[in-house]
Amino acid sequence: MPQDCFWWGTMWVFPVAMPVVVLLALILCLYLIFGRRGAKPFEGAQSVRNADTALDILKKRYAGGEITRQEYEQIKKDII
Repeated sequence: MPQDCFWWGTMWVFPVAMPVVVLLALILCLYLIFGRRGAKPFEGAQSVRNADTALDILKKRYAGGEITRQEYEQIKKDII
């Protein structure tokens, strides 16, 4: 067998390449499971955290003139 055929042939590719492929797949899986813990949450979760509270909505309604002072005080007392 010629020397260049052994070097470039498929005799060495599989035993060398398969452990590398398996290792890369394992690293990718571990990154997807454990590596993204510090990542920002997706947009849906962030919008829920930034949602107005009931008291904030009540204050906006009172400031906008939708409800009277008596209604504001009554609803505020019910909320708190």
